[in-house]
Amino acid sequence: MRCPKCGAFLDPGKDVCFMCGVNIKTYVPDNNSFAVQSQNKDFGSGSQFSNNGPGYNSPGYGSQNSWQSKPTENKTLAKAQEKDIFDFYAEHKTVIRIFLLFFVVLILLFSGYKYYQYKTKPAPIVPVVQDLYFEIDDNFENVSGNGGKGNMFFTLTGEKGNACSINVDTGVTSSDNYVEEFFETQKKALDPELDKEGNVIDPMKIYSSQENSITINGTKWYYLNVFYRKDLESDFNILKYKYMIALNKGYYYRVTLSNNTNSNTCNSGLDNFVKSLEFVESGK
Repeated sequence: MRCPKCGAFLDPGKDVCFMCGVNIKTYVPDNNSFAVQSQNKDFGSGSQFSNNGPGYNSPGYGSQNSWQSKPTENKTLAKAQEKDIFDFYAEHKTVIRIFLLFFVVLILLFSGYKYYQYKTKPAPIVPVVQDLYFEIDDNFENVSGNGGKGNMFFTLTGEKGNACSINVDTGVTSSDNYVEEFFETQKKALDPELDKEGNVIDPMKIYSSQENSITINGTKWYYLNVFYRKDLESDFNILKYKYMIALNKGYYYRVTLSNNTNSNTCNSGLDNFVKSLEFVESGK
C-alpha cells in the first residue's frame, strides 16, 4: 500500500504515513498528490522532463531522443579537449617530420655557405709604402728599405748582375706640374753623352720615349717608357726603363722599373708588380 499524498510505501495496517504524516483514511487528494499523478498516462514516460515539466527548465532536452544524444556530444567534446601535444604529433607526424628535415637542411646549407665565405675570404690588404699596396714575386730580393721611410728597392739577380729591379719611393709634393718635371728630369739623366762637336759618343745610348697614363685598380698612373735598340739596324723595341708616378692625398708615389736583360722572368715579375698597385687605407 502507498501513501495517497507522497506515494511512500506503507506497512500493512498503518493509517498514518511515516513520510508526510497524512492520515490515509481522512486525506482528500489534490492536484499535486501521488494519486492524481499516477493517473497521468505520461508519468514515467519521460514527458515530465520537457520544458514545461515540473522542476526541470533546461532548454533543448524536450524529448527522449535529445536526452540520449547529448551525452555522446559531450563525450566527443571532452575527448577533443583532452588532446595534448603528443596526440597532435601522432596525427601530423608526417608533416612535422618533413618540416624538421627541411629546417635541418637549411641550417646545414647556411652553415656550409658561411664556412665557404670564411675559407675563401681574401687576406686583408695592408699598405706597403704609405698608402700604396703592391705584390712582389718571390724571386725578387728586398735590397733596401722597409716601407717605413717611404722607399723600397727590390732586385732579381741574373748571370751578369741585376737582371731587373723595382724601386718605390714617396714624398710630399706642392708642384702642380710635378709629373712633367719628374719625367723631364729622368730623360735628361738618360740623354747620351756628346763629344765636343755635339755628336753622340755611343749611338747605342740613344733611346726613344713614350709618355701616357693608365688606370690601375682605380688610380691614374702616369708613365714614361724608355726604349732602346738591340743594334744600330734595329728599331727601338726593347723596353729598358719604365717610370711611373701617381698622386694621392698630397703625396707622390714614384716607381722605377728597369729590365736589363729583357728576360721572360723579369717581364713577368715586373708585369705582376704593376697589376698589383693599389691605394688602400691603413688597416683595410
